[in-house]
Amino acid sequence: MADGIFFMFGSAFIDATSVLPVFLSTLTSSAVLIGLSATIRQVGWTLPQVLVARHVARLERKKGVVIVAAAVQRTVLFAVALVTMAYARSRPELTLWAFLLGLAVFSLADGVTSVPWTDIMGKCVEHTRRGRLLGSMQVIGGTFAFAAGLAVRAIISHPSLPYPYDFAVLFAAGAALLTVSLACFWRVQEPAWQPPARPQESLGRYLREVPRLFHRNPAAGRLVAVRILVSGINLAAPFFAVYGREALGFPAAAAGLFVSVQMAGLVAGGVAWARIADFRGNRLLVMMSALVSVLAPAVPLAVGLLGPGPAGRMVYPVSFFLLGMAFSGAWMGCTNYLLEITDQASRPFYLGAVNTLIAPFGFFGVLGGVIVASSGYGACFGLAAGLSLAGLALASGLPEPRAGGVPVAGEEATPTTNG
Repeated sequence: MADGIFFMFGSAFIDATSVLPVFLSTLTSSAVLIGLSATIRQVGWTLPQVLVARHVARLERKKGVVIVAAAVQRTVLFAVALVTMAYARSRPELTLWAFLLGLAVFSLADGVTSVPWTDIMGKCVEHTRRGRLLGSMQVIGGTFAFAAGLAVRAIISHPSLPYPYDFAVLFAAGAALLTVSLACFWRVQEPAWQPPARPQESLGRYLREVPRLFHRNPAAGRLVAVRILVSGINLAAPFFAVYGREALGFPAAAAGLFVSVQMAGLVAGGVAWARIADFRGNRLLVMMSALVSVLAPAVPLAVGLLGPGPAGRMVYPVSFFLLGMAFSGAWMGCTNYLLEITDQASRPFYLGAVNTLIAPFGFFGVLGGVIVASSGYGACFGLAAGLSLAGLALASGLPEPRAGGVPVAGEEATPTTNG
C-alpha cells in the first residue's frame, strides 16, 4: 500500500492530463505533438506486457523484475528534470525531443513492471479484499496527490522559480517520491509459487497462443473490447488542460488546480469503487467507471455552450474530478475483474495479453491531436464521449464471476501449447 501511495503522490507532479500537456505547450504549438505524449505513455505502458508475461510466468518470484525496471524509470525522470532545467528555454526543440524520448523509456519501464506487480498483488491478497486494498491506496495516495496539486500551482507561480526551473522542480520532486515508492516495494515479501513444468516455447508459438486464451475465456475477450472503447477518453485527456488555458483563459498555474481536482475525484472514486468491487462485484465497477468516462468529456462540451465567461470557468474543473474517478475506476475494475476470472498459472498471460492488445489504441492521443487541429476541441470531446458510451453498452454484457458465470481463480486450466 505504501508503494502505491507514494507512486500516486509522485505521479501527481508529472500528471499526464495537466502538467505534461501544459509543459509541452511551452515547447511546441503542435496539438499532434502534445497528443503524442499521451500516446507514448499509453503505448509504452501496454506494449511490452505480453512479452514480459512470457518471461515472468516461469519465475517463482517476480519481485526482481519490478525493482530493476522501476529503478530505470526513476533514473530517467531525474535525467528529464536536468535536461529541462538546462535547455528548455535556450533549446526548446532539443528539450521537446529529449522529453519525448525520456517519456518513452519511462513508460516502457512502467509497462515492464505492470504484469509482475499485479501478479504479486494477486498472490498476496484474496479477491474479496483487493478492492479495499486498491481503494485505500487510492484514497490515501489521492489525498497526498491533492496536496501535490496545490504544490504544483505554487511552484509554477512562484517568482523565485521562473520557467523552466518550475517544471524541472516538478519532475525532480516526482522522481524523488517515486523512488520512495520503490523503497517501500523493496520491503514486500513475495510468496514463492512453483510454475507448472513446461518446455520453453518459441516466441512465435507463444504469440500464436494468445488468441486461444480468449477462446477459452470469452469474458476476458469482451473485457479487452470494453477497455479499447472506454480508452477513447484518451482522445481528449491530453487536451483538457490545454483547452482550459486556450479557450477559457485559465493561467498556466491552473495546472495545479486541475491536478488537485482530479486527485479529489480519484479519492472519491477510491472510496466508492472499493465498496462496489468488494461487495457488489467488479462487473458493476467496470460499468460505473465507463459511465463516468462518458460524463468527463461531456463537461467541456457543456462549457463550450456556456462560453469563456465566469460560469464556464467555474464548472470546468468538474471535468477533472470526473477524469480522476474514471481513471481510478477503470484501473481497479479491469484489474480486479481479470484477476477474478483467471487462475494463478494463467494470470500473467492474461494480464500481458489484455494490456498489450490495447496498445495500438494508445495512439488515440495522436488521433485526438489531429482531430483538434482539423475540427476543433468539440469534435474531439464528442468522439471521446461516444466511444466510452459504446464501451458502457458492451460492459453491460460482461458475466458476473461471483454468480458462477465464468471460471474463477483456481478453476481454469493453465494455457499451454503442449497438447
